[in-house]
Amino acid sequence: MSSAAGRERKRSPHRCECGSSFDVCYFDDRRDPLRDRDPVDVQVACPLCGRSKTLAVPDGSERTVVVESSAFADDDDPDEGYAG
Repeated sequence: MSSAAGRERKRSPHRCECGSSFDVCYFDDRRDPLRDRDPVDVQVACPLCGRSKTLAVPDGSERTVVVESSAFADDDDPDEGYAG
């Protein structure tokens, strides 16, 4: 069995000031009691303009963060609003 078999991939929607929408994806290991610690800050970059944004993710998941462009419609608002 793969070590990733019991892991859940989370997707968090974000939108940059440039208007680009993107998802921040990471593996959430919080079901493991050893991973139930304070969140850590990570820096991610907008895939379109490269603008940096600081986000908090569960401790341990910072090694698995991936930024992917997303296809939000122009009138849809992601949960996190604009980067700043």
